[in-house]
Amino acid sequence: MGRTLCLLLHANGLCKNVWRPFAASLARQLKVDLKLQSNRRQEVLSWSVGDLQLLSLDLKGHGLAAARSSKEVDWMEWKRQVEEVLDDFVAEMPEAPDKIVGVGHSLGGAALLLTQAARSRFSSIYIFEPMYLFVEEKLASMVGLPIINSERWVPPLVEKTLRRRSLWANRQEAELDLSSKRFFAAWDEGARQGYFEGGLIGDQPTRLACSPVDEAAVFSSGVPVQLLEELRKPNGLESCFLHVTIGQKETLWNLPVAQEIFGGGGKPHVAC
Repeated sequence: MGRTLCLLLHANGLCKNVWRPFAASLARQLKVDLKLQSNRRQEVLSWSVGDLQLLSLDLKGHGLAAARSSKEVDWMEWKRQVEEVLDDFVAEMPEAPDKIVGVGHSLGGAALLLTQAARSRFSSIYIFEPMYLFVEEKLASMVGLPIINSERWVPPLVEKTLRRRSLWANRQEAELDLSSKRFFAAWDEGARQGYFEGGLIGDQPTRLACSPVDEAAVFSSGVPVQLLEELRKPNGLESCFLHVTIGQKETLWNLPVAQEIFGGGGKPHVAC
């Protein structure tokens, strides 16, 4: 029997290392050893968990991945990166995987959907706190917001991102400063340390691998309208099982919105 390949994609501004506690927890649940595997890509972490191979990828502009090709956000660039990584690792596996699963947070979830819509790769996709898809007037009106790319409205998240500090004298100062922030204080310790290792660059000085300007540009770009068009086609997700987790405090997602977005590809399983 072939193995299962699972691709983990991080949120905007984060990095591949934040998935390490997830990999360790999964190994404990399955009661198997977690084995870190070497590979030739510095932007990829690869683990063997029994018959499961986990890949955690730094999306372009994050961690140790290459920078985005231009200041303008091109979502198709992430799609191409995901396809290239999947092709490389599938080709190197002793036998073809029985199935390929995608797990994505925010930006990572949108990148998985875009990949699936353009070229069916996944049998199942699990996304949580998905990247905003409100690039249409109808969708925006369902949650009481202007469309994401409206010049008259700057999302509060973008304003907050642009105010974020991005440079410190050294790594110790950076870690102490970030640990004091409410956002990071609530994190799992392993995920926080993973972010410090992969989301910070340099020792003296130390800076964020993904600058606030680049992170804000992604938030401001909105997910491509073309993705919505593909998702709404009858075969938009090519029979892929989709699980969307909204989150208890998330106000920009609800079941009617999810069904409006994904209705063409069948009703997703949405957890609140």
